[in-house]
Parts: sequence; C-alpha cells; structure tokens
Amino acid sequence: MNKAREQLAEMFLSCLQEERLPWNQPWVQKLPGFETHHNPITGTRYRGVNAAMLWAMSLEHQYPDPRWCTFNQAKNKDWHIKKGEKGTPIEFWCVYDTKERKKLTLREANEIVRQDPDREEDMRPCSSVYVVFNGTQIEGIPELPQTRHVAPEFTNALLEGFVGTYLSNEGIALIESSNAAYNFAEDIIKMPPKRTFLSELDYYDTLFHECAHSTGAEKRLDRGLQTEDKEKYAIEELRAEMAGAFLLSAAGAQVPESISANNRAYVQSWAENIKDAPNTLFQAIKDASTICDFVSARGELERLKAEHEAVPAATAQHYVPEIEIEL
Repeated sequence: MNKAREQLAEMFLSCLQEERLPWNQPWVQKLPGFETHHNPITGTRYRGVNAAMLWAMSLEHQYPDPRWCTFNQAKNKDWHIKKGEKGTPIEFWCVYDTKERKKLTLREANEIVRQDPDREEDMRPCSSVYVVFNGTQIEGIPELPQTRHVAPEFTNALLEGFVGTYLSNEGIALIESSNAAYNFAEDIIKMPPKRTFLSELDYYDTLFHECAHSTGAEKRLDRGLQTEDKEKYAIEELRAEMAGAFLLSAAGAQVPESISANNRAYVQSWAENIKDAPNTLFQAIKDASTICDFVSARGELERLKAEHEAVPAATAQHYVPEIEIEL
C-alpha cells in the first residue's frame, strides 16, 4: 500500500478501540431516518424492533413525520386521530416485581437488585403492546418546523470524470432513488439526488461505496456476494466502506473530519457482526485495496489526473449555483 492508504488502514483498525461513534446519513430526505422516530409527549426515542417497525410503516405509507403517540396521549393533548386511520402496534418491555406486584422500568429493577441481590428472583420480564399513530394521522398536532437545505456546489471535475468513466466502461447505470444501493441482479447503482447531499464529498464518498460493491459482480472481481450469511454481508460492507475511502484518497480529495468520522462509525457498526473483527478487518482492508486498484484502472484515474493537472484550475471546474430546497 502507498502511505495514504496505510494511514487510512491504521485509522480503520484503530477505530475498533474507539468509543462507538454515531453514523449520520449524508443526505437529507423527506422521509425520517431509521433512528429518528420518537414520542413527542414522553420524549422517548424508539429503538430496536419498534424503530424498525415504525420506519417500515413510514416507508410504506410515505409518512414524513417522525412523531408517534397513542390514542390516549393524543386525546390528552386535545389532538384527534383522523377518521379511518389505523395505528401501528409496538412492544414495550418492562420488569414485573412479583413481590411488590407492580411494573418497573429496567433502570428501577436494576437499582433494586443492586441494593439487594436476593431480590433478583422477584423480577420477571414482561411486555405490553401499544398502538401508536403517526403525526401525519393526527389533527391538531403542532406542525413540524420546515428544514431548509442548501444544495452543495459540484465543482470537482476530476471526481466527476473518474466515477463517470468507471460507470461507463463497466456499463453500470446510475439512477436516482430515495436510498443509496447497488443492485446485483440488475447491475445498477441507485443514489439519492445530488442536491440532497450535505456536501460534494459526501456524495462521492457514498457513490464510491456503491461502486466498490459493484466490483463483487461475477464479471468483475467475483466475490460471490449473493449470500444471506450475516457475517459475510457485514464483511462486504466493511470492504466497500474502506474502498470508498481509498478511492477518495486516490483521487486526491481532502476528506473533512465529518466524513472520516462517518466512515469509522460505519465500520464500527458492521464490525459488531463479526466474531474475529480485528483479523477480519485486516483482510477486508487488503480486499479494499484490490477494489480500489480495480476501480481506479477501469475509471482511468491516472489518465484523468494527468489531464486534470494539465488544465488550468479555472477551466477544470464548473460552477453550479446554490439553490435551497425545502423538505
């Protein structure tokens, strides 16, 4: 590896020892993200299965509101469920104290057992099912504040030419979608619109990640990616995330800390699904380097860099005026 890749590799290996970083979606969209669903009355942010259920319902019904509450909670606020609307069931887990015959939160139960370990045998897990309604289904709920997003400028002709050449040479179609993904069956890459990304480099960091996935196709590097094995899937995500960072570096992009932190957070999240994470991560780094070399060759990066260096900076960039989009 060259020095730049070695530094990136060290960063990824060391991130397993770091405190868990939050991953932030690098584009904005009208539909709320996976971990944004919450109860506006209690302030509870839904987690686990409940978060997955509410996110799925938002996608199915195109709910733009991340807020959910029960019928009674809405009623107590003088809000009204719209006629004909159906709620979504969620589970609430707690602890039942058989001695005191009452329900406790996990925190309350832990505190009781901490003070008196013998009380542990009195604690029994229990769950209740509640039906919640999305803010879109409720009349009288305060309107969500409008978010204004300034579309980034896209001025890096080298990055545009590099990824465009790779996609063209490999015959991979790039189409707009609500999420970023590579479709193995159709050999296409889906990406949110450029204007929805937080920055130009966020867009290319995400696109290079999907380009890295595309190299796993049988006609390219053939990694046999049609698998339902959770660990193999996680390893492929590690390869793609690190290869994307390698590709940005190879193209000479000055990656800000916000993107670097997001790369590390992504690796941390997938590394949790791997039994022998450090050794597997080291192998994934080697695979990512191979992916980077393949995309660089098929994207004719060295030729484009030579041409770019020969053209004055003023003509090597094109200007896209800033526009604001309301979400």
